[in-house]
Amino acid sequence: MLLKCKKCGTQIEVPDGTFFAECKNCGDRQNISNPFSASDNARIEAIYQKAVASLGNARTETELSTVRGQFEIIISYKDSQQKIEECEKKLVECIYNNALTMLRKAEAPIQFADARAKFESIGNYKDSLQMIKECDKKYELARKDDLYNAAVGLLNNSSDVGEIELAIMQLDSIIGHRDAREQIQNCKNKIEQLKHADTQTSTNAALSENEDKGVSKMKIAVIAAVSVAVLGGIVAALVALL
Repeated sequence: MLLKCKKCGTQIEVPDGTFFAECKNCGDRQNISNPFSASDNARIEAIYQKAVASLGNARTETELSTVRGQFEIIISYKDSQQKIEECEKKLVECIYNNALTMLRKAEAPIQFADARAKFESIGNYKDSLQMIKECDKKYELARKDDLYNAAVGLLNNSSDVGEIELAIMQLDSIIGHRDAREQIQNCKNKIEQLKHADTQTSTNAALSENEDKGVSKMKIAVIAAVSVAVLGGIVAALVALL
């Protein structure tokens, strides 16, 4: 089938069953009002009726997207274009409701981000823009909670000065959130305690080492004295014999 481009007049060759014609000269695109032959009518009607029934039962995003695709195959048949628009309206409502559910159940930052992405995908539908702000607010709160909990976990469970210093950095990044400032001071106090404990341990080790050395010297002195006494006794005995 040949068509003339409505924009530049160039002839366009259109294969049978094609729903769109695109001009190779200017790029203009136009719908084909009736691309089907008479022999196709029964098959097309079956597709249409199946899509109409599916649209009535579709509830999920996946189901609605599938039905829309079915009508797009036969876009120029009957009121398929209007059915596509109906699919899109239902799909937007479905996405909106799913986003609300996700926001209500979300706890982790990534979950708030996913809900935000859904609201953002449907633009200015109902109160989506306000919901995006709500997602951002709760995302930030959850992010700070994660940092706070991680830092307090290090404070309570770690005896490594480097890890406690990391906790201070995390808390410092969320100053004003909960009692972050107080927890920073707790971290500093623990670092001082750990350093003092290390110093005390080193001192005790040095004293113990010195005590060990003193005991060793005493043992040597005793052994030497005993040896001298024994040697003196042997000498005395020999003199008596002579």
